[in-house]
Amino acid sequence: MMAQGTVKSSWTFGIRKRKLHSPFSYLQNSTVQEFPMPSYDSFMCPNCEHHFRVIWPEPVPTHYHPCSKIKMKCPECNEVTELYDFLIDRIMQAPAPGIPSVEVLSISPRDPNPDPNARSNYWQMVWACREARYRATYRPVK
Repeated sequence: MMAQGTVKSSWTFGIRKRKLHSPFSYLQNSTVQEFPMPSYDSFMCPNCEHHFRVIWPEPVPTHYHPCSKIKMKCPECNEVTELYDFLIDRIMQAPAPGIPSVEVLSISPRDPNPDPNARSNYWQMVWACREARYRATYRPVK
């Protein structure tokens, strides 16, 4: 005979189910939220593939949005790249002291029609530059 309130199924093993409104509702009473985890934004130059910590302007413009285009200049190869903010990686740890930084040159207003293939176009640009570097290095001399 089963006790009232228990459910006999393969994944609960007869344990009473907790009535949670969401799987993360236990975090509402947590003290972890009081101290945000240090993080930083990381930019990889598609031309030279070096990684940099992004330094945002103070204050961030009011027209900033994740669909805004961010323009940055790589300090290694001096190429200016403009990409959507959602393509910039967020690293959820404190930055290492040896990571070089790059400043944001400009932030455009929100793009009402962002490119749906922006991520794949970015990585195609990375691979095209990688192939060009490979061919320049290992192309046979005639």
